[in-house]
Amino acid sequence: MVLRKELLLANIFLLNTVLGIGLVTSLLSIYLNTIGISLTNVGLIFAFGAIVAGFLRLLIGALIDCYGKRTLVVIGAIGYPIFAIGITLANTVPQFIGLDLLLEIFGAICWTAFSIHYFDLLSKGKEGVEMAQRNVIYYLATGFAPLLAGLLADRIGFINLFYVGALISAIGFPIAVTSIRDHGKAKNKCLSLKTFEKEYAGLLKIKGFDAIFFVMLMNNITWTFWAIYMPILLNRQGYSFSEIGLIITVMWVVGALIQIPMGKAIDKLPAKQLLIPGFGLVFLGSLIFFSLRNYFVYMIGRTVAGLGWDLSYWPAVGLFARVTPRKEHGAAWAALMAGIAISYGVGALIGGFLTDNFGIETVLYASAFVSLLSGLALIPSKFLSRKGQQHLKRHHVVHHTTK
Repeated sequence: MVLRKELLLANIFLLNTVLGIGLVTSLLSIYLNTIGISLTNVGLIFAFGAIVAGFLRLLIGALIDCYGKRTLVVIGAIGYPIFAIGITLANTVPQFIGLDLLLEIFGAICWTAFSIHYFDLLSKGKEGVEMAQRNVIYYLATGFAPLLAGLLADRIGFINLFYVGALISAIGFPIAVTSIRDHGKAKNKCLSLKTFEKEYAGLLKIKGFDAIFFVMLMNNITWTFWAIYMPILLNRQGYSFSEIGLIITVMWVVGALIQIPMGKAIDKLPAKQLLIPGFGLVFLGSLIFFSLRNYFVYMIGRTVAGLGWDLSYWPAVGLFARVTPRKEHGAAWAALMAGIAISYGVGALIGGFLTDNFGIETVLYASAFVSLLSGLALIPSKFLSRKGQQHLKRHHVVHHTTK
């Protein structure tokens, strides 16, 4: 009963924080481009912080497993309103790079710790369903943020929009202080070079970790190009901030609708049966997006691709939660998120260079074919063919209803 209450409070924190920062970041690439920053520098702004914070996640994961999650979630929550207010004051590329670095570091601290806190609250055998419930909240908050951001940017301007985002995200701090608790936190200081190496050496022994890492890496690289440069493409074609925000919102809302059935499928089906079609849908949605120069075709294509990114991501997360020993949640999740953050940064950096030199459409087309090839590469995997929980060993049962 206590854990169900904690799960509810965790979802409230998730909703508030994601909505607040989403108002600031969902159309940020457009804002940067409209104030005269080139696509190469837009990519650089998003890349630098992601890469640095990616490496820091490894240390953060070890800190969580040694000292607990509560303090790190609280510290991370402080950074969001600071970032939002800072954006209103910045006007040069180095300033924006510094602010994005701040965002990524605080985000790495907050979400690495919060994700592990959430994993610890999940019930054994219900990982997919309970993660799906969490995802519905996340998707609705993330989904409505672009639409609200577009409406506010059209009416009150970007600067006032950023202030609104700062105010909403600031509410997450007291929620974190009063709701996040540590369970089974280590009593002694255990962070040293020796224990740090031991913390991550165990990851190599987790069967299938490399397959999960590959899936999430390729998913994130292709998603990065669309998340940063598609809004700029549509803005250059004359669409309003509200119209661009609506396309992104529809994608997230439709994604929210499939979370529960997808969660049930994750608990029952081999991951491969979801992941491969997922990468295929990214490819199909990309082709639809560019098939006609029509607003509603853009919306349909982006939504289909969005469903593909869902299906080629969350089954891998569910599989991670299932096969990772509980005592290694922090290190394993931090390592995954480190790789993903670094791939996001590299993708943003390469994307900025490529879009400036070859055009946004060419880069988005290319990412579609990368998705297709990624899905095909999963066909031989025996690990991803295993069904449900039949492959679990006793020491791999990672969730409990009581502590």
